[in-house]
Amino acid sequence: MPLNNDHFVAGNLVPARGLAAAIPLALRRNAEQMLSPSGGNPSFAYGLEGLKILAERLGHWGEAPDWKWCARFTYQVIEKRGTGGGAFRLLYQRFLEEAEETVPALRPHGLSASMGQIASLWSQLAGRLKEISESDTAAGFGQAARLVSEIAAREGDFYRQVLMLVCSARQALPGMAADSPRFFTTGSGNS
Repeated sequence: MPLNNDHFVAGNLVPARGLAAAIPLALRRNAEQMLSPSGGNPSFAYGLEGLKILAERLGHWGEAPDWKWCARFTYQVIEKRGTGGGAFRLLYQRFLEEAEETVPALRPHGLSASMGQIASLWSQLAGRLKEISESDTAAGFGQAARLVSEIAAREGDFYRQVLMLVCSARQALPGMAADSPRFFTTGSGNS
């Protein structure tokens, strides 16, 4: 395709809604994604479903001929490879801290603190996997699998709390519903 130096000027882009109104929508959509089933295909599982599948399978990773590499790579993916640490949960915690500043009604619910605890569990898992990768035996995957089960339970509780919070925002977050009542509908449509 030849380059013709075609371009356009976007001009003044105005957000469709203010940040304080967009935050509950972002929280809701993320929670719905984390809690929604991924179609039953374990090869493409994500969110809570993916964590549960990982918890079921991780205990058997020691049977793989390349178990050291599997443990090391997974440690790196969780903690090192551009995730911000804690499998992106530290980044999400920082977003939640800013969200609590922008939407003060979120503060009493402790979302950022809860996500910080979840991030810590992910970092513990990464540390355990790093230890496994540096050991001479494949022992430890069972303990790592139990930690993933704990993470899944905590994340499930967290995202259900978020959904309850934003879907009942008229009661739980006074003043937010006036920004855009459509943010607080349930379902996966474009609201």
